[in-house]
Amino acid sequence: MADEIDDDDVRRRIGQALLVAPGVNVSERLGNAWQALKAERRTAGGATNVNLAAAEHYLYARFLASVTGDSAAAALPLGYYLKKKIYFLLGKEASLRTDPSFPSLAPQFGTVIWGQKGVNDGLGDYHREHSLWEQISTWQFGTSFVESGQVKY
Repeated sequence: MADEIDDDDVRRRIGQALLVAPGVNVSERLGNAWQALKAERRTAGGATNVNLAAAEHYLYARFLASVTGDSAAAALPLGYYLKKKIYFLLGKEASLRTDPSFPSLAPQFGTVIWGQKGVNDGLGDYHREHSLWEQISTWQFGTSFVESGQVKY
């Protein structure tokens, strides 16, 4: 079936995007790789490619989790899938388009799975790049307890 996600192709696309993405750390490289795939999806050939969509979902979710360290990011892939499902059922696909020239892809549960993989990998990236003290002293939105004055020495 043309709408079925090819995991090997998704892995290849992710690997290729990460290979050429510039950046001084993991999160920066992930962000640049995601932006590159996002740009590719906004082309005639990329707009309807489910493998490219899955790869972009993975990189976005991994980027987000690697920057924030917030495990709540795990809710985003399924939440977006459900929103898409509802909008398609209501005939509101056009309002989901990021570029009015190209249709939004129909909801694909495989993109949820790839998004979840991205969150899991991104949380691992975050924990590898941040010290335990940094993780403990950080608010949900990135403000340090120390910087906010809530921790007194």
